[in-house]
Amino acid sequence: MKITKQQNPRKRLKNLLQRQVKPPVISLYIPTSPVWQNNEKAQIHLKNKTDEIEKLLKKSTLPASKINDLLKPLKKIQQNTTFWQEQKDGLAIFRSETYTEMIKFPKNVDAQFYVSDIPNVKPLVPYVFGSSTYYVLALSYSHITLYRGVNRNWEKKEPTVMPEDIEETLRTHDIQSQLQRHPAGGARPGEKPTQRAHGHGSQESAIDEQQKVFLDEVDWALNHFVTDIEDDKRPLVILAADTELYNKFSDFGKYPNLADDYVEGNPEEAAAEDILKEAWKIVKDRIDEKRMDFVDSYKEHKASEQVVEGLEKVAPAAFEEKISVLFVNPSRTIWGNYSVENRGAIVEEERGFTNRDLVNFLVVKTLLSGGEIVPLTDAMSTELNLKDDLGAILRF
Repeated sequence: MKITKQQNPRKRLKNLLQRQVKPPVISLYIPTSPVWQNNEKAQIHLKNKTDEIEKLLKKSTLPASKINDLLKPLKKIQQNTTFWQEQKDGLAIFRSETYTEMIKFPKNVDAQFYVSDIPNVKPLVPYVFGSSTYYVLALSYSHITLYRGVNRNWEKKEPTVMPEDIEETLRTHDIQSQLQRHPAGGARPGEKPTQRAHGHGSQESAIDEQQKVFLDEVDWALNHFVTDIEDDKRPLVILAADTELYNKFSDFGKYPNLADDYVEGNPEEAAAEDILKEAWKIVKDRIDEKRMDFVDSYKEHKASEQVVEGLEKVAPAAFEEKISVLFVNPSRTIWGNYSVENRGAIVEEERGFTNRDLVNFLVVKTLLSGGEIVPLTDAMSTELNLKDDLGAILRF
C-alpha cells in the first residue's frame, strides 16, 4: 500500500475558496478507481464533460480564445496516461483563468460539472465532514509504527523522539537509577518521562518494570510529537496492539484522547493496510456518532429561534455568517442567485451561465465563516422533514 502525505481537506477547501479569481470557475467531478486499469471510463467521463462545458461556455460572451485557454488543461489531463495510474475513488478538478487545482478523494461521486463565479465544493461535503486528523499507533515490544490519518488517507510518521523498541529503550535508560532518582508521576508534553517508583523485586517484577520504562517512553514521545505537530491539539489516537499490551498502555499512559476501541492483534503479524482499514472503522463510527449528535441537537432546538429551515430562511443566515451548523443533502441542487438588496434567494428552473448552485453558495458561505456542514442522506432529510433539504442551527 502506498502511503502519501495528506493535507486536511477542510483547510485545503478553505484555501481554495479564499483565492481571488475572475469568473468563470469550472468545477468538475469524475468517478475514478484506485485500480488504474479501470480508469479508461474516467477518461471518457472527463472528455464528455469537457465537451458539455465547452457547449455551455459558447453560449456566454467569452471569446473563443479564452474558452480554449480554460479547457486546454482539462484536455491535457484526459490524455495524460501517467496521471490516471494513481487515483482514489473520486477526482475533483477546479479550473479558472489563474489556476488548476485537483483533489483526489476516497469517496464515490457522480460525473458532474458546474460553471459559476465560485468553486462548487458541495460534492466534497461528505468527504470534508469529520475530516479531523487522527493517529494510529501500531505498538509491540519489538516494533513501533505511527501513522497520521485524514479520512481514509494515511502517511507514515517517523518522530525522532519515538523509541524503536523495548531493547533500544532499555539501552538508553539506566532503569534502577531512574527508579531511584525520579518521584512518581506521569510524563507531560514537553517534559522528559519520569518513572514510577516500584522498588526491587523478583525477575517477573523486573520485567514488568522494564515494560513500564518502555511504555512511559512511548507515552511521552506520543504526547510530545502529536502536540507539537498539531499545534497543541490532541487528536484521536487509535492503538493497534495485542490485548495485554493495549490494557497496559491505556492504564499506564497519559495521552488524553486515546480511543477506547483498538485494533486487536500483534501489528507485526498484520499488513499495514489491514491495520489502517480497521482503524478507519473506529474513526467512521465516531463520525457517524458526531453526525447523529448534530441531528439530535437540531431536533431539540427545532421549535426555537435558533433553528431555521428552507432556502428562504437559510440563505440570508448563511450570507450574514450566522450559521453554526448547516444541514444539507449534497445530492440536492437549486439553481438561482442571491439578492443582497432583498436578503433572499431568487430561484431559477434551469442551469444557466449567469446563475449558480444555491446549495453550494450556502456551503461556501458557512465553510468560510467557520461553521460546521453536516451532510444528510435522503433518509435523514426525510426524518427531519426539512424544507428544500436545508436546515441550520444559528450562532447564539
